[in-house]
Amino acid sequence: MVATVSVTSCLDDNDGDDYEYVPLTKMEQLSQLIAMEGNYSGKSYIYSLSGGKAKDSIDVAWTVVDSTLTIKNFPIKLLASVVAGQDYKDALENSDQTQELKCTIRPYRPYGYDANQNATTYWYTTEVGDENQIDFNIMHEGENVKARMAFVASVTTSGGLISSYGGYSTAQKRMELYLLPTSLAASDAKWNINSVYFFGGNK
Repeated sequence: MVATVSVTSCLDDNDGDDYEYVPLTKMEQLSQLIAMEGNYSGKSYIYSLSGGKAKDSIDVAWTVVDSTLTIKNFPIKLLASVVAGQDYKDALENSDQTQELKCTIRPYRPYGYDANQNATTYWYTTEVGDENQIDFNIMHEGENVKARMAFVASVTTSGGLISSYGGYSTAQKRMELYLLPTSLAASDAKWNINSVYFFGGNK
């Protein structure tokens, strides 16, 4: 595991006056991207940012090539737990739709991170471009309507700033990833999604 890819797991106590932040070099970034390349399979959950726990999980698969992470079967039905309106909720729960989602990953060294003590764990930020938002169809009142899910790189909550990011364990060949959907729009309805998608799997 990548320590469940929590913010606290990548911070250290080296925040004194003698600490100097050293970012990854271009070669270190490239080396980490090469190490992360491959095919992964695992599980996906959706969690509420207000502290709610995910009830269900769905099998997922993704690939990493260069700096592009492609989720082959992004699970639409998990959104049923975060939308209002029973008709939409039922439609999502009964949907077997999956979509492909691409995002860009950028390796980085977290502030305070001790690379000597954590040499087998890599960290990266993720970004879903406007062209890679998820578009899909959903049944509503007997009609097939278009829907779109949008994403953000970070969101501010009562507990502080939360970002789309992830980690990779070279020892376990395990990757974990958090993505932040910001809204879901369908026909004349729109919901703000106060939740985070979690993906975890191995090569």
